[in-house]
Amino acid sequence: MKRFLLLGVLVGLFAGQAPAAMWELDKATALGFTTFSVTTGSMANSLSVYDGPSPGTRVFGTGPLLYGPMSGQVGFYGGLAGDVVGGTATMEISFTGALALDGDPYDGIKAYLQNDDQSIWSFQLFYDDPTDGGERASAWVELAGLGGSADLTAPATGTGVLDLDDITNIGIRVKGNNMGGTNPGYPSYSDDFHVSVVPVPAALLLGLLGMGVAGLKLRRFA
Repeated sequence: MKRFLLLGVLVGLFAGQAPAAMWELDKATALGFTTFSVTTGSMANSLSVYDGPSPGTRVFGTGPLLYGPMSGQVGFYGGLAGDVVGGTATMEISFTGALALDGDPYDGIKAYLQNDDQSIWSFQLFYDDPTDGGERASAWVELAGLGGSADLTAPATGTGVLDLDDITNIGIRVKGNNMGGTNPGYPSYSDDFHVSVVPVPAALLLGLLGMGVAGLKLRRFA
């Protein structure tokens, strides 16, 4: 009996210490990422936002009408140029307008990103929370071309608790390293990036795969 009581106390203890969940970037919020700027010395040629999944339809910008291949529910296509050959260039892409986020408590924010471009790019997730000391950001993550993916997390490291109502800005940053340098796989001096956020739901993904298989069979017997 004592053994069961002790087990119950331990379970209760760990349950009480369980952290709140991370809030995950959603499609509606990501589609609002239409404000962009670049670091000093970098040049931004363009930014377009796409509503997906592939082929995504352009909802902002002047890039291609269709975005593909597109691995997530929201795609970003933009141009960057570095200040020196072999240097870096960074673009910040953030929300435009008033955020309509609600909910608490959270440990921070996470976002799924996948590099849809053939070149290697680095990415960072960030948000601004004045009640928690200002900007909170994830570590920079370098993703391989054509499929490199990661879950980026920006924790609430000040008070340790995030109320979505307190967020004043949210977005991602894209960085090209060794632009125009001799390192293979990295962007050229002036290059375009393609990145998707917000993963496609499993049921929809299976449906898209099924449609692809059906198309192959029809082509075979045509």
